[in-house]
Amino acid sequence: MVLQRYEQELDYYPETNQMLLDGEPFTGIVVSSPSDPRRAEQEYRNGVLHGRSQGWWQSGQPEFLWDTKWGSLHGIGKEWYQNGQLREEGEYEIGICKRRKCWDKEGNLVEDYVLDQDSQGYRILLNFRRFTYGHEGEERGNEIIPGFEDPEEESIE
Repeated sequence: MVLQRYEQELDYYPETNQMLLDGEPFTGIVVSSPSDPRRAEQEYRNGVLHGRSQGWWQSGQPEFLWDTKWGSLHGIGKEWYQNGQLREEGEYEIGICKRRKCWDKEGNLVEDYVLDQDSQGYRILLNFRRFTYGHEGEERGNEIIPGFEDPEEESIE
């Protein structure tokens, strides 16, 4: 599969929560306009965020780096202040925050969150794991949902 870089605005279709190009769900990487002072790239598959999203402050310093899957945060996510100080680092699974740390602009830890295993969010996570992976554990199995298969080889043009 070849992922196309696309610099035009896509259409948002609220009924399916998808980004469309010429009426079809978009697959590729959306790149911010060269005139935008803050650069960003976001990967889509079948119209939803799926892959890496990253952005940079006007200075060139990183602003955010998020992994997404099936339209939700999935994996490690990081955000930085304009001064380069890490603002937030979290671990997400299907949109549910499992762990997150936040710092102020001077680097002082202001939040250290871990998902409580007695919480509603944790119960939702376990249900999704059962549905998607066939078990509730941390280990991953076949995470393929039709339309979101990972290609054997990806290249970017």
